[in-house]
Amino acid sequence: MSDMYRFEYEDIVFQDAVTATANGTALSVGGKRDLTVEITGATATATRTVSFYGTGASGTLIAIQGVNYATITAVATSTAGIGEIWGFDITGLHQVYMAVTAISGDTVSVTGRAIA
Repeated sequence: MSDMYRFEYEDIVFQDAVTATANGTALSVGGKRDLTVEITGATATATRTVSFYGTGASGTLIAIQGVNYATITAVATSTAGIGEIWGFDITGLHQVYMAVTAISGDTVSVTGRAIA
């Protein structure tokens, strides 16, 4: 395969089995344009919310929309689910956060892969 068809990517752990609310690790976007995120947890009946945020030059957190890959029609700025994969266009953002904004009775992990 030619090098012109290879994509540069970065894997990131936004949240790692957290049990409390937190913004988590930020992804510095740079030249990356697409982000795929997987949300996992241990208990389907627990309460959790993962909110999707991006920042511009000001550094202010602003909600961004993602697409749930399971339904394609579900576009949202947060999810209460687990076992989900979400996709985002992150072109032009400075940073991206997958913030745990509510959690009770479970852990939640959020991992991602950003493609340049």
